[in-house]
Amino acid sequence: MDTVIKNIKQYSYELEENTLNELLYIGSKYMSVKNYIYSRYSGINSILLLGKHRKIRDEYVKTKFYEQWKLPARY
Repeated sequence: MDTVIKNIKQYSYELEENTLNELLYIGSKYMSVKNYIYSRYSGINSILLLGKHRKIRDEYVKTKFYEQWKLPARY
């Protein structure tokens, strides 16, 4: 069976300046948190936790870790 390659185009409406700035802010904060989490759990001692990503997230939500990054908990 041959592989079929499809082009998928995504379109968006023109965003207002405030909305675009808010998305850029959330993206930069999310990047900072993601880099912190990856550096925190990238060592040999964290191998057992790699399959338990929900457990890590639940612990961070319970301890209100998200408040120091000024992001909503769902991010």
